[in-house]
Order: sequence, then C-alpha cells, then structure tokens
Amino acid sequence: MLLVTQSALLPPEGAAGTGEIEYVSPRPGARWVQKETNIVARWRGVERLDRAGVARMFDVVGSKTGRHQGTTAVSDDDRTALFQPDIPFLPGEEVTVSLTGPAGLEFSLTFRISDRDVSPVSPSGAECCEQPGLMKPGATDTIRRFFNSTSTAFDVALPSDFPFLDIPVSDSPADGRIFLARWATNPYLLILENDGAPVFYRRVPVDPRDFKVQLTGMLTYYLGGNLNAFYSMDSTYSVVDSFRCGNGYETDNHELLLLENGHALIIGRDYRQVDMRQYVAEGDSNATVIGNIVQELDREHRVVFEWRSWDHFEITDVTDFPLTASEVDYVHMNSIEVDTDGNLVLSSRNMSEVTKISRMTGEIIWRLGGKNNDFAIMNDPENGISYQHDARSHGNGRYTIFDNGNYHSTPVSRAIEYDIDTVAMTATLVWEYRHDPLRHTPWMGNAQRLPNGNTLIGWADASLPKITEVRPDGTKAYELDFVDQAVCYRAFRFPWRGRAAVPYLIAESYRDTVTLLMNTFEDSSVVRYRIYGGPMPNPTSLLDSAASSVYQIVGLQEGTTYYFRVTAVDSNGEEGGSSNEVSILVRSLQPGQNMVLNGDFSYGTQSWVLNQYEGALAVGFVTSDSVYQVQISFPGSQTWSIQLAQVGIELVQWKNYIFEFDAYGADRRFLEAKVESNSLSPVNYGRSGTLFLTGTKRHFSYSFTMRRPTDRQARVVFNCGKSRPDVFVDNVSVREELPSDVVGETDGPPGSFALLDAYPNPFNPSTTIRYELPEQAHVVLKVFSVVGAEVATLADEVQEAGRRSVVFEAGGLASGVYLYRLSVGGFVQTRKMLLLQ
Repeated sequence: MLLVTQSALLPPEGAAGTGEIEYVSPRPGARWVQKETNIVARWRGVERLDRAGVARMFDVVGSKTGRHQGTTAVSDDDRTALFQPDIPFLPGEEVTVSLTGPAGLEFSLTFRISDRDVSPVSPSGAECCEQPGLMKPGATDTIRRFFNSTSTAFDVALPSDFPFLDIPVSDSPADGRIFLARWATNPYLLILENDGAPVFYRRVPVDPRDFKVQLTGMLTYYLGGNLNAFYSMDSTYSVVDSFRCGNGYETDNHELLLLENGHALIIGRDYRQVDMRQYVAEGDSNATVIGNIVQELDREHRVVFEWRSWDHFEITDVTDFPLTASEVDYVHMNSIEVDTDGNLVLSSRNMSEVTKISRMTGEIIWRLGGKNNDFAIMNDPENGISYQHDARSHGNGRYTIFDNGNYHSTPVSRAIEYDIDTVAMTATLVWEYRHDPLRHTPWMGNAQRLPNGNTLIGWADASLPKITEVRPDGTKAYELDFVDQAVCYRAFRFPWRGRAAVPYLIAESYRDTVTLLMNTFEDSSVVRYRIYGGPMPNPTSLLDSAASSVYQIVGLQEGTTYYFRVTAVDSNGEEGGSSNEVSILVRSLQPGQNMVLNGDFSYGTQSWVLNQYEGALAVGFVTSDSVYQVQISFPGSQTWSIQLAQVGIELVQWKNYIFEFDAYGADRRFLEAKVESNSLSPVNYGRSGTLFLTGTKRHFSYSFTMRRPTDRQARVVFNCGKSRPDVFVDNVSVREELPSDVVGETDGPPGSFALLDAYPNPFNPSTTIRYELPEQAHVVLKVFSVVGAEVATLADEVQEAGRRSVVFEAGGLASGVYLYRLSVGGFVQTRKMLLLQ
C-alpha cells in the first residue's frame, strides 16, 4: 500500500486516482488547532462510503493523551467521513492521524493543539426573553382590576420604544419589503413596507445583526452577548433552529448562509497569544491575535469543512493596522459567498482582500486586493478596495462589493461592481455608486443587487441613512433612515409573505399600570385575544377577553412579579396556540427608591448577568458576606471583555439620578462603572467612568441628569476586563433624586431649548406637552403617526421665552404610539407618547 505523509501536498483538483485524499481537516501540519476539533476526511472519486467500515478508517493518537476512541459517522453527502474524539485533546500536544481510505490507500498527518486555550466555547441560549423580576418574599398575589379597549381594529400595536422612520425618497422602488436589524437603546428586528409601516417586529435583548431571508426561504439573524448564535425562523415567525460554530470556536457575528442542501456556512473567531516581536521589533510579546475560521455544517450541525486563516494567511497580510498593538485582528472576515462554480468567496476587511477558495480542497484560487493581489485593477480611480464588506457573486465574473474606503486618499464609501477576468488576470470596475455629497462609513455596510437591476445600499453607521436604493444610472429610487440615530449592520429588500402562528406579546410597565401589546402579524382571521395571567409562570387563569391589540391593567400588587400569555381567537371561535410568556415586576418606584434589583446581593446572583467577550474567562459568585466577586482567569483585551450587568433601569429625560456602589480589588486595578444604554454601542448616561481600586473597600457616588430621551431599559455595568485582579462589588443603587424646591414659571427663562415628556404618558384621551424656550422664537409643534403622517399642529407662531405647555386632545384617534416634534430654527427634538383609547 502507498503511504502518503503530511509533507506531501494534497492532490490538485481534477487529479486522477480513486481513493486518494481529496480533503482533510485539520490541515496537515496545522498549528493552533482547537482542542475540541473533529477530524474530517473525503476521498477523491468515491461517491458513497461504506458506513459500517468508517470506524476502521481513523487511527488517532495524541502525544499526551494516547490513542483516542471516538464517534465515527458519514455526513449526509455519503462521501465525507467524520471522527469526533470522545475526550478533547490537551493543550500543546501533537496529534497524529492515520487514515485508511476505501481503496486501501493510506494517508497520515500530524497537527498541533494550541498551547493555550483562549477561545471560549459558544454558550447555549434561548432566542430571547424578558429579564425576570425579583419576587419579594411575602408579597400577596392578587390582581384587582383589568380594563381593555373596545376597539376591534387589529392594526400592528407598537411599543413605546418603537423606532420612528424618515423616508425622504420613495420613487417606484423595487418590489419587496425592507429588512432591518436595529442597534440602539431599543434593538429590534424589523420588516417594513415602503411607507415604513411594520409588517413584523421583534424586540430583542441585545443588538442584532444580519436579519435576512435565506435561499431556503428561512429568516435568520444573529444575537450576541451570552446568546452568541444565529437563529432561524420560518414563515410563521417561529424560531426553529440555532447555528453556532463547531470544534470549540467562538461564533462570529458577520455571516450565516443556509444552503439548499440543508448545510450552513458560518464564520468563527479564534484568539491566540502570539509573540509579535517575531514580526516587528516593537511588537507585544504576548499579543492577542485573532484569526478566522470558515465552517460548513451539515444537516446535523457537524463540521464537514473547515478553513482556518492560520493555514492560508500570514499575520503580516494585514493592511493599515499596527502590528505593535496588544490585540491584532489581522483578518476580520465579514462575508462568505458561494460562487456560481460552487467555490467560496471570502471578504477579509483588515486585509483589504477578497479571496476565492476551493470548497473541495480549501486551497486559495485567487486573491483580489491587499498585499497579495493577483489582478491588475482597471478603470478604478481608487485602484482597488479598502476595508471592504459584503462581496457577492452575480455570475459571468461579476462581483459587487461594498467598499468602505477607509484608507483611500479621500475616505469615501461606495457600492462597486468588478468584472474579473481570470485569464487576463484583470479586475475592471464596471459600475459604482458614490453619494453626492460623499458619504463614509468606516465599518459594516452592504450592497444588495436586486432582481430589477437596482442596488440597495446599507450605509450602516448611525450618522448615515440605513438604506439608499439606486437605479443602474445612479438615480435614487428609495431612501430610509431612523428619526433617532441607530446602527444597522446590513439592510435588505426581499419578497416576503409571512403569517404569525401565535401572538407576539410585549408587556410595558408605567409605574401604576401594565400595558399588554399583542400582535398576530398578517393573520387577518383574529377577532379577539384571550389573556391569561397570574403570579406564577405558565399562567392558566383566564383574566379577560380583549377585542383590541392593546390592553391595560391597573391595580396590580406592588413588589409582585406577574406572568402573562395570550392566545388568538378566530371568527369561528377557534383558539390558537399560546404566545410567548412575559413577566413584569410591578414597581411603583418613588424618588429616592433603588431601581437596581438585588443591589446588595442578598439574593445571591439573581437579576445579575456576567458577560464574557473576546476570549475572556471569568466566573461570578456571591461571597459569604454578600459581596459579588468577579474571579478572573483571563481578562481579555478590553475593559468590556468581562462585564457584570443588570438591564431594566428606567431613566426619564431631564430627571436627576444618583448612582452609588461599593467596590475594591484583590490588588490594585482599574474598573469601569456606568449607567448606560443596553446596546453594542452604548451611550454612557451618567458621569461615572474609569476608577481606581485598591484592596480597601471604597464607596463611590455619582450624580447625573438624564439628558437623552427616556430609556426604560438602561443597564448598570461594571466592566472588569483587561486586568487580572479579581473585582468585588456591593451595595449597588440607582435612585431618582428626591425633589428639591420647584423652580416657578417666573424664575427666568430656561438655559436651552428642550422638549419634555408628555404627562400623563400613556394617556387617554388628553395629555400635556411641555417645552422650554430660552429666547423669543418661531415655534412649530406637531404630532405625527408612526409612519410620519401629520396628525395635529399644536403651535406654529412666534412665542416669548419661557416654559410652555399645550394640551393635546386625542379624541377619535386610534390607540398606539404617536410622535410629537418641536422645531425652533435649527433645533429639532422628537419624543413619543402612547395613546390608550
């Protein structure tokens, strides 16, 4: 028999020889392999493996762990053999694999496990959930009164933090609906009509990414934090599956592709400690270097193809990035595309490179851009791409790319199309769109070619519109943005029709009331909702039947957590399945009361979450003297790599708050303590920040005014990363300051223009809108519907300086969220209010 060692190259594509190895993973000679890795082998010319004989194909021996037993299987293509060791390998050991192919040919390889395990295994997690409240001991469980609207119009009911939209251009856009995944203080998945009317929405616990329709017809999106996975929904908006990287790698948030054969393509992240002095004299001797992994998962979510940047790219391939940094993200892969020939096209932002690789062997076919460019760039004034995103194939050598343009002579972002000739080795720019005036987003973004030839551009950054749809001649067909700034990683347009299988339920607390918002998206058969509730999970007590999608509850027991679910009833009286269950803690907090649940940790870790990112490792527990200890094994490279957090702090605009806590360290170190928005790009609402800890407990106190719009889901965070000593936290509180003497209307004009909260809010049927004018000015105050239709003009005149108020009467209007906007010269401010008829 012929013995082939790892020193031999894998056979080229198309080589003869049935039974020769076609693909094997890990790659022969690979280093820094994850200890949980599986072993994959595929033989050339073999159409169907003998499943019973696969167990005899693998002989796996670790230099420290010896011969490995494991589970063998054949993937659903009938050609790919898999071996999953029963126990992981050990750090630093060399693994030898001897393979016996179906034709008797042998192949052997060795690879080395990473010396240090710094890649976290992606945790499991549910799709999303409301933060459970803390049930106080001894609370009585009595619901006293319920009210519901008499309206029978089942328009989409919108929560108070639903984002409002601005659509300045809508000129015969392409068919389809808009898909957005909003990052902000109020993260949402959104499907919208062209006029901004929501077809579907879902409030999510962390900033989402990449909400889109796959080739399979499924919806997918990514959620980070402790969830760290992609999720798929069917056309009934039911979550049916989740996707994470295999072999112990962290799931990257940039891309998931579902393929028509039931497989999935996904990106992983891999963190390694590297002595960068071997590459640059001033390099960090213990830098964190981040690599990327591309995996193909079969229908059982087993890894059947793995491509590692360590095996094919050099760390020095990075462009415009300091190799002296403590963290070197040398690849930063952001898209995968299946080309028309079945091979893969990868976009690597920090290398300014688009790479085509063989899906059969993993070998590189060509490289466009960056330090290893294979092509002559033709007809492109920028002479190539810079920190690009979203490379997509359209056949016949045509590829679109969203070129962020970070390091062009003038930073400008553009959507471009190249014609790539692999014979002449030229890449010719055949189309581009630059906005006038120029726009630049230094991160994210996409360019989607639509069936009618238009191109939909997602500009991503909060400062730019979320969507511009342009025709081939560059004229605009459509443009959309959020009224309040928010990030959206990618934006899309897809033909889509869905129908919710069960209602989607949201509960909102307004101090003395709870409002339920119920939606059965695009199900026109619903005529009523049945509401179940009580102080225990999975409530079965029928509380009421509602002929409206908005339902208000008053008189709930203070300090009690209530649970709710609803069902929909059709015109035949048939009751459908149950909605998601929501829980809400009734807390009619007064100024001076602590809004932080379990701030003294007397209930252990309840209501707190310890998040770990970027390869950091830590555990959190409460000590015997009721102090929360963050025990740090690996601190990560960022302060937020380890984060103790609690979500659900309600901050009202222009009110004053005090943030207090006790803290100390196991040794001297820094700590970040903040009250901020619950988003991946958080806004720090308070005046706190980085502080210095010693081994002595200290009390910290910060006062601040909430100058941003009201946020009912703010969070308290203690960022504990980047430093090794343990952190100890106790007696955490956020309180509204007790009111002092009220400033009267005659105490002089205010110092700045301001639009204040309407009161009451929610309201029925009237509310008072207040605003402040520091000087005489022409004032325009208007009310709009959620899709931007003008409802009322409350002021349009010159007014004197002072504190003003106007009553808005909403008789005859439907229940829902409304927008009120104050415009005074160049000052414009918009707020929201909820009408409950």
